[in-house]
Amino acid sequence: MRACKAQGHAGAGKTGTDIVCAAVSVLMRTAVTALSGRKGITIRAGAPEPGQLWLEADYEAEGKDFLFAAGVFLIEGLKSVAQEYPKNCELKIRRLLTMARKRGGSGAKNGRDSNPNYLGIKASDGEFIKAGSIIARQRGTRVHPGINVGCGGDYTLFALKDGKVSFHQRRGRRLASVVCEAAN
Repeated sequence: MRACKAQGHAGAGKTGTDIVCAAVSVLMRTAVTALSGRKGITIRAGAPEPGQLWLEADYEAEGKDFLFAAGVFLIEGLKSVAQEYPKNCELKIRRLLTMARKRGGSGAKNGRDSNPNYLGIKASDGEFIKAGSIIARQRGTRVHPGINVGCGGDYTLFALKDGKVSFHQRRGRRLASVVCEAAN
């Protein structure tokens, strides 16, 4: 609870003897008294004219739990009065979503643009390639090097000789090989 406002005359009795107004006033004043002077909570309250009461609260981390408990007490008390005297008391609860006023930690973590990795298969099955050509760029060995294929430090597969690319499997592993053309 960050704010509460009570206004109007309930009409359950003469001014000054109205039990509904008295109940609401007692609940509001009890909340103000309980929150005033509490460490980590700043409270502002007032009664600008007869039949109006308001309170606002700001808090720091150490006062959050107590303010929450006081808010639950006040809301449940007001609900009880509204249920007991539905003709004389109307309760409206508005939930406001607020944005954080302070950033926690170091702020935005992904506010920079990064270069793409350009990963994937670069030469298709059956394609003729020259020695040194890249067959696949990958993270880890998704495709393992086969015959006439080398593997770089970043797991890039490249052709060691001129020939046609061949993708095949051996013992559950996907392999890339370069098949050299026989000289006639």
